[in-house]
Amino acid sequence: MKAIQDQEKGVIPRQLNVFDDYGISHSFRRGSTTVALNAPNELCSDEVIIRNNRWRTEDRAGSRQPAYNMLQLYTNTLEALEADLRFFSCL
Repeated sequence: MKAIQDQEKGVIPRQLNVFDDYGISHSFRRGSTTVALNAPNELCSDEVIIRNNRWRTEDRAGSRQPAYNMLQLYTNTLEALEADLRFFSCL
């Protein structure tokens, strides 16, 4: 994508950082979310997937404070490890 951005004017805007917006970390995140959505496992509810995708809220916020819902805001992440691990049972 970077090569296309450099070579083809107007195809990919210059101000877009292709490494940050379309990097390998995003590919793994999207892939795991897709696998979890397709899993026939009762543990893989929408709530479990949304909880795992908390990074998306942080990414979209950029330099601002992320707008978490009340459950995300007041959950102690270190004590919610079991909830976090539920997502991986879907994969």
